[in-house]
Amino acid sequence: MTTVPPPLTLTPPNPTHREVVTADRAQDFVSEWKSQLSGRRDEVLSSLASSKGVGVEDVSEEDFRAASPVECDKVVLSGKSYTAAAAEVLYSFFTRNANNSSHGDDDEDRDGSLAAGVTVLDMSDVIASRPEDEGLQVLRVLSSAFAHSKLVEVNLSDNAMGSKGVSACSAVLDGQSDSLERLSLCNNGLSAEAMDEVADILTGMNGQGGEGTEDDALATDGAGVICERLTKLHFFNNMSGDGGCHSFARILNRCSNPTLRDIRFSSTRASDEGSAVVAAALDAAGANLAKLERLDLCDNTF
Repeated sequence: MTTVPPPLTLTPPNPTHREVVTADRAQDFVSEWKSQLSGRRDEVLSSLASSKGVGVEDVSEEDFRAASPVECDKVVLSGKSYTAAAAEVLYSFFTRNANNSSHGDDDEDRDGSLAAGVTVLDMSDVIASRPEDEGLQVLRVLSSAFAHSKLVEVNLSDNAMGSKGVSACSAVLDGQSDSLERLSLCNNGLSAEAMDEVADILTGMNGQGGEGTEDDALATDGAGVICERLTKLHFFNNMSGDGGCHSFARILNRCSNPTLRDIRFSSTRASDEGSAVVAAALDAAGANLAKLERLDLCDNTF
């Protein structure tokens, strides 16, 4: 039996070192990652050759792909401040082997790209100190690199996003409507308006026009509704206030399958009124929260 090494997790070199990542520095990241991928490829080829009793040079590309269809399944970009030029470098790397390298064309098939196998993406804290326009561009470009992934987990925490940022990250939010299960949006500066946009995305109302309501379930047919598969949903230290509580209630109302295990909705600047809305939504969820293991509503007024 062939033993194949697991897919890689790609992280920047010196991940705990805070730095502004320029295009040249991003190329350093890419060089390191290519070296890691090459090393893993050699391991896979050696294992296949040994199991077949042949030389490494006799292992076909088809056999390699069959044994190791995914090279990398997790990408962690957090803790660095990327310039727009650096984001473009990383975009090109993650979408290599794609039929088209333009991040403006989401219809192109990128099944052969490195990003296609990624299921966990950590894009937390990637635009610190960037001017607003550049920060939004960085979020848009990096998110677009994973538009054709099947992301199960996304962390966008610690980015000053607001409503514009939510839109900039659409490729890793509503673009993952058939796969996303775990989402973290903590310390993002989400206002009530931004939370309403997030609720539209998670309840399947995004782009349908009109305002979403707590009866969103009646307005969608259930196809591609992220809420129905979520197991983890974290909002912490945002400024959404009572309006955000109404949006969060919409999200809970649409979680019609008992999949949620971990809920965090804390430090949201909610008053008695908003907290009561959240409490009522949790109570109404009933059996749909049967598998809940963690509920954090700290630092809200009840």
